[in-house]
Amino acid sequence: MLLAGAGVLAAGAVTGCGLTKSEDSSASSGAAAAGESALARIKKDKKVRFGVDLSFAPLQYRDPRSKEPTGYSIEVSKLLAAALGAEAEWVEVPFQELISAQKAGRFDMVGIPVVNTAERALEVAFAAAPAFLEGTYLFQRRGLGLSRIEQLNDGSKTIALLAGSAQVNTAKLLFPKAKRKELPDDVAATADVSTGRSDALFVGDYAIGDARRKGLELIQPRPVATAWNTYFLPQGDIILQQFVTTFLQQKASDLTLANLWQQFVASDIERYGVQSAPVKDPYLAAAYA
Repeated sequence: MLLAGAGVLAAGAVTGCGLTKSEDSSASSGAAAAGESALARIKKDKKVRFGVDLSFAPLQYRDPRSKEPTGYSIEVSKLLAAALGAEAEWVEVPFQELISAQKAGRFDMVGIPVVNTAERALEVAFAAAPAFLEGTYLFQRRGLGLSRIEQLNDGSKTIALLAGSAQVNTAKLLFPKAKRKELPDDVAATADVSTGRSDALFVGDYAIGDARRKGLELIQPRPVATAWNTYFLPQGDIILQQFVTTFLQQKASDLTLANLWQQFVASDIERYGVQSAPVKDPYLAAAYA
């Protein structure tokens, strides 16, 4: 959800030090051609460029008062920048264009973790640890009266979802007979269902609060699917990939990820009777179970 006062800049615009697009691309492509890790340049320049789409509250959005980026993913990325000894810069790109923008060298790594699918891994490299675990849920418009998700597998039903999201492929697999309406963001998808233009909403757990406030009804209380969301960066940059993986493992172990998840996400959705799963170190969790 895009909060009041938030504005998405033109794709590729940079907030922070104000690098131009040509400077940005040439720096990244030069390092790639030389087989160097972006980590060396980040440490030298003390700046790290994150690709973001700030239209997904409470994960990433602009604070309505300060107009500064915040949310679960943004706060984790700020900590990642600090661990690198660098200042974070936010390169705003529409969600559907993040991978192509990464490949074009417009930023160092994504700043809003996404589902690590095999198809995406053909184009970018993912960290080997999750930044958060996303449960996906199905909502129905008021008065539709469905009691089982299988009832959506009908040619007369339309499911609204985020274009380019992992939910698109899941919906194709589970509901091949239903119509799918891919929309640019979760706000548009939720509005499409709340106004009766679509019958159901397929969305991540972070958007449960907004869906319920718009009067949509959960078809079932448990998630339809659960997926890793994590950082991606250029293919072949093993050094940076290892650093990000280690950072995420550390922040899972010291409960930073769990505490931020509770602050930005879980505290909102749990009031609607839905339990989310914060990222914790599995070995420590087992030891203290």
